[in-house]
Amino acid sequence: MVYYRIAWCLKKENKYCFGNWQPEEKLEDLKNWVNKSNIKPECFYWLEEKEKKTSEIKNYILNEKSLESIFEKEYVSIEKVI
Repeated sequence: MVYYRIAWCLKKENKYCFGNWQPEEKLEDLKNWVNKSNIKPECFYWLEEKEKKTSEIKNYILNEKSLESIFEKEYVSIEKVI
């Protein structure tokens, strides 16, 4: 089973945040929520996925064309604070 969660970046604060893992059946709802929520300029939302509960986390990419709408300025550097 594949699991998905919403992740987001608070641009002004350079913070990376994420929600709870959801089952594959919720993917369409999650995609719709991300698409509607990305109209907010202070945050950028995307989906992350993993194969099993213990798998490596990856960014969910529908297809390569979906990356064309993301501009380089949308990214911020996230550093781990110890």
